[in-house]
Amino acid sequence: MGQRFAWGEERVFFVDPQTRQIRSLPLAWTSLAPPDPFLVIAVGHTVLRLQDAQQLAQFLRQKQAPHQEDH
Repeated sequence: MGQRFAWGEERVFFVDPQTRQIRSLPLAWTSLAPPDPFLVIAVGHTVLRLQDAQQLAQFLRQKQAPHQEDH
């Protein structure tokens, strides 16, 4: 088994035990990949509560809507 950069990404190379051919997988698909920093820091928590996220979404929708002038 080995690891190297190929096809634009880090890959893990191994010998397929059934066919004896060399195969590879993206490193990110394996347990050999370093942990995602966001997932480590988040530890299963979210940045916003559902109610906060809904309020943020409503605020952003209002900001994107065309401004109507009062006549």
